[in-house]
Amino acid sequence: MVVMLALLSTGVVYAHWSETLYITGTAETGELDWEFVRESFMCKDVGTDWTTIPYTMDYAIALDKDVGSTTGVLSDGDGDGDLDTLTVTMSNVYPCYYNELSVKVHNNGTIPLHTQSAIIVWGNQEITLPTGTVLVLLDNDDKEVFEIRWMEPSGDQIHPCEQREISFELHMLQDGLQEDWTFTFAIKMIAVQWNTGG
Repeated sequence: MVVMLALLSTGVVYAHWSETLYITGTAETGELDWEFVRESFMCKDVGTDWTTIPYTMDYAIALDKDVGSTTGVLSDGDGDGDLDTLTVTMSNVYPCYYNELSVKVHNNGTIPLHTQSAIIVWGNQEITLPTGTVLVLLDNDDKEVFEIRWMEPSGDQIHPCEQREISFELHMLQDGLQEDWTFTFAIKMIAVQWNTGG
């Protein structure tokens, strides 16, 4: 009888513990979005030209002549309303001409992000720039035209509404540079959400 009463009370308690509870809610995701800041392009060569040491780009030195020039134009490459492409044009440059370019990146999304990589569009190629490393660009005859270095560390976090300046160094090389040559290349950035490995 005692055992029967114990089993009966356990069944009643179990019935109370197995009550189902329903919760309704809404989950919203954030938006990953970035842009170059309008009119934020700047370069070191705004007067006399500069030069530096080949293949390391250490110790930039101002020269006493003003021959070469560099311009940068920001544009919306994919039609989404954000400026995402920097087109650089270099004119009257010569071997050993050096310049440092910078542009600001703005996080106009709702979640933190970081710049994962920079890409240079050179001729028909899209080449990922290794951060902090000098990369030599060649012409179609495999002659060295110029070298470039992305100076920012990848993985630097940018919060919504924040801006970050990113910089590139350029140095003209001897073999593939043609006299009175104006050439153009583009730079794009790849940004990912803040908790993605860089």
